[in-house]
Amino acid sequence: MSASLPSSASDRAAPFRRPPTLDRVTATVPLDPYLSLKALASYAGVSVRQLREYLVNPPLPRDAGIPIPPPMPHYRLGSRIVVRRSEFDRWMAAFRARPSEARAFADRLRAQAP
Repeated sequence: MSASLPSSASDRAAPFRRPPTLDRVTATVPLDPYLSLKALASYAGVSVRQLREYLVNPPLPRDAGIPIPPPMPHYRLGSRIVVRRSEFDRWMAAFRARPSEARAFADRLRAQAP
């Protein structure tokens, strides 16, 4: 008996093809960094001295009906103080001025202007 060879190209095994390779993989991850007081001061537009005060005594809310918020959340690593950006943003949201307060303040300023 003789072995038969495939007669057509479709019967032959396809040549080996290398799978495509990736040159670069980019992952997009939302960052939530820990910031030093100096970096946080730059981010928030507040002085480092004022931030150190907020670690102990938070600013008082303008509305009398709102409870006094806790001091600014932070972590102490030895003598270094760091603050997580998302925690700071959440803490600052407690001090957000309501549109009516801002509008009333602007009206008062306009009334005082000559």
